[in-house]
Amino acid sequence: MPTNLRRSQARAWTVWTFATGLAACLALLGFQRDSFEEEMIELGLIFAGSVLSMGVIAGRSRDARTLLVIAWGGTMGMWCIRWLELWAMSVDRFLPMTGLFTRGMVESLGVPAAIAAAGAVSAALLLLATRSGRVAWGCLVATLIASAVPMFSDDLASSLPWAAAGWISLVTAWLAVWAVDESVRRSGAGCRSCGTDLTGLTSPVCPRCATPIPSSRRAVPAMATARERRPI
Repeated sequence: MPTNLRRSQARAWTVWTFATGLAACLALLGFQRDSFEEEMIELGLIFAGSVLSMGVIAGRSRDARTLLVIAWGGTMGMWCIRWLELWAMSVDRFLPMTGLFTRGMVESLGVPAAIAAAGAVSAALLLLATRSGRVAWGCLVATLIASAVPMFSDDLASSLPWAAAGWISLVTAWLAVWAVDESVRRSGAGCRSCGTDLTGLTSPVCPRCATPIPSSRRAVPAMATARERRPI
């Protein structure tokens, strides 16, 4: 395994471990304090820091699209709180007009809807910044899991921070994979399409995305090398 690949992997998964641990600590503190809004903002800042760190590893820290995701992550906690407030106002305004649902039923959907909205925006921005469908789909799957957590808990002050911490851990893991692939791709040792490390491969196509590999970048088979070195 090339040294630059090992270094990128070590850095990326160190960032993931730190982000997951810090998010879990903040979620644990949610049982001991009442500042729910402050905690959600702090979790959003952890996500922003993770995106910045992965961008540095991938060599994309100064990219405008990456900076946009960082700005979104830094304010995501505040947006979630505002969306919850807007949902509550909408319930008070439109529920009497329908008469189809009970107040408790509609109010219980407010938190999952806010998580789904924040996750959808995050997935779209991550797709724009990374050009990686795996990262975007990973974000949507994490959002689906996180939005289901409040439906099975009556104590949102404690369950929602844990859902957010799990979301950060899953999304950061996908970002770590992307950052390593992007680092390898930029070093010239990876596939130009998906970033898979091509060191030592003799195949004419990338094993992950089937993108053709130029003959100049393929490894020479051992038998062919021995044949070339055999004296005539």
